[in-house]
Amino acid sequence: MNRIRNEFLEYYSNLANEIDIKSEKAIDSFKNDDTIVNKINSQREEIIIKVKEVEKTNLNNLNDSLLEGQSCFFIPSLDSLDSQTKTDDNSNFEFHSHIGQLVVINFNLNKTIIKKLIRRHVPKIHNEDSNKFDTCDEFVRFKVFLKLIESKRDESLVDLTHSENNIIAELDLSDDYTDLNENSLSFISTCLNVEFLEKLKIENYSVRVLPKNFFRPLKYLTKLKLSLRNLRHLPQGVFNGLKYLEILKLCDFTSTKIEPNIFKNLISLEKLVLYRVSLKNDGLFRSLKNLKKLVIKNCRSSYFELKSFNTLKNLEYLKFLKNSISQLELYGYWGFKSLKILEIDQNLELYKINPRLEILSYKFYKLKCVNNFKMLKFLNIRKCYFKSIDFLNGLNELEFLDINLPVDLIDSFELVNLPKLKFLVLTCENIPNFNESLNNLQGLELSGCRFLPRDQFVNLVNLDYLYVSHSEFVIKTFINANFQIINQLKYLKYDSNFFFGFIDDEIEKEKIRRDSTLKFFKEPNETVIEIDNYSIEIMGKLKEEVISEKVYFEKYLQVSECVREFFLSSESNYFEKYFRNTQKRRLNFDLTISDESSDDRYDYSYEQDEQNFVDT
Repeated sequence: MNRIRNEFLEYYSNLANEIDIKSEKAIDSFKNDDTIVNKINSQREEIIIKVKEVEKTNLNNLNDSLLEGQSCFFIPSLDSLDSQTKTDDNSNFEFHSHIGQLVVINFNLNKTIIKKLIRRHVPKIHNEDSNKFDTCDEFVRFKVFLKLIESKRDESLVDLTHSENNIIAELDLSDDYTDLNENSLSFISTCLNVEFLEKLKIENYSVRVLPKNFFRPLKYLTKLKLSLRNLRHLPQGVFNGLKYLEILKLCDFTSTKIEPNIFKNLISLEKLVLYRVSLKNDGLFRSLKNLKKLVIKNCRSSYFELKSFNTLKNLEYLKFLKNSISQLELYGYWGFKSLKILEIDQNLELYKINPRLEILSYKFYKLKCVNNFKMLKFLNIRKCYFKSIDFLNGLNELEFLDINLPVDLIDSFELVNLPKLKFLVLTCENIPNFNESLNNLQGLELSGCRFLPRDQFVNLVNLDYLYVSHSEFVIKTFINANFQIINQLKYLKYDSNFFFGFIDDEIEKEKIRRDSTLKFFKEPNETVIEIDNYSIEIMGKLKEEVISEKVYFEKYLQVSECVREFFLSSESNYFEKYFRNTQKRRLNFDLTISDESSDDRYDYSYEQDEQNFVDT
């Protein structure tokens, strides 16, 4: 007992000395500023008092090892302070950033965890192995307190002894621990206010079994992502207690035995993502009557019955892409009666889709039955093959169209009637004539064009967005020719991997910039221009707002909100694969790849094949 007492005394004495030394060094640097010196002394005194309190508590309740029970530790700042430090702007001095933080905790943390917490906040000594732990229990404790400390990074005294005040919204417990049990997450509910913990992510390639009731301690979760590549069994009851869960993503369950009716108790689930999962006909979707969004991507099944979907009566959004299904059984299938949004690369005729479908992104070698959907507002058929485009004439509600137009159908396009079309993405060799029905068109994106007659645009009287890509000749024509109709643009972009790379003359680039703004913008002096080796981007201004590409689609393109939300959503496969198809465009929209899309990093072979889809 005396040995433990001496260890406590030594530890807290060293801790107080470390804080004193750091404080004195700071005082020496700011010795000419009494205000800062007083601030340092005041906060040092407060922190030292707290150290003494914790020391007294531990000495009165000696345990079997050092740092069990309530404890505290100091995270030093890396900012160097010496007598030569300039103090012209001392108003920015903060104890936590110039000296350090005292962290007070009310739980059993061993020396290893505390040491790694300190190292994790010191970049100079942080390395990839600093987060490695022998057990799941140690890792969970480390991650929880790491997030809590990060959430209080602006405080010099980080008091984590009151769980009701310890709030974090999301937690990532991804690592390669193996010793999971039913109580592995129980510690979280003792040190956090779990009512505010909404999102949990676990990515682990070592776990073989996930216990029943594993997530019960985190009963207020609304989002859960699991990526467990080597999991052998997902038992019924594993999601018990998650009555508030709204979004669930299961990833890399290709070799996992998933019990029937696994989602039975997820009464609030609205979105389910299955990514690289082996699908079985065992009532997987049976209890998901309130599900609104379903993503099935890169999944496998030797025999799949479509009637498994019959219970999804409220499903509004289905993404069904890149799946490998050996045999598809249609018997007993009722169809999706409430579906509004569909992204699919399978034969549409098999799926009995709601005829009032509003959004369709379709990729199939043959295009059929699209004209059954008279209420479509959005249609992407860029990767489809078709012999006629007469089906477009029945789509009177269509606002957004993405189409690859074959040469032999150029003349047919002149006869289409699309009175509500607002945005057209057109991939073609020859640009068709845009008839009078397209006079409401606001945005036009042209790609791969080789020929541009100047009189093709006479009916596009409301065009205020133009994007020309991979069309060297067309870009030259736009730059050099006059288009009397196109003179009120809000956004213009030329994009080419070849054309602008050969323009080294800054005078020539300036001429392109000047001619484009004078011809195509009503107020050419009210524009912002960005030029690089591959593109010229010209953005109009309205008052003080620069109409960037993102701003244009958010505020100026006059489409239905369901259309806008879809093509600007990071959840949308269309947005990720087509609409953000260049690095510059990704920067324009200033959006990170969604959690779901990030899993596509394994799909290299598929993406390579996809480039030649139309030709094959």
